[in-house]
Amino acid sequence: MKPLTDAEIRDSLVNAGPAEADRMPLPGLHEVLWSEREYLGWRDPASPQRGYLAYWRDGRAVGVVLRASEVRLQAGSAICSLCNTPQPAAR
Repeated sequence: MKPLTDAEIRDSLVNAGPAEADRMPLPGLHEVLWSEREYLGWRDPASPQRGYLAYWRDGRAVGVVLRASEVRLQAGSAICSLCNTPQPAAR
């Protein structure tokens, strides 16, 4: 993945306004191993139900604000429909 800057990520949000983009916490971009990523995803430490995803599409940065389901599983696990990764029910 081509590296993203703070400004590119904030400008890339397609479902958030400028004020929300300015308040969005960013991960430590200097720590990201860009060559090992297809997209950048992270959660908001102050609001665990909120997450963010940014990636490149046709040479343009695209970012989205995500919200985790408020439904809690009773037992077992679930599969993330975005990344197909198993998620434990206790999250």
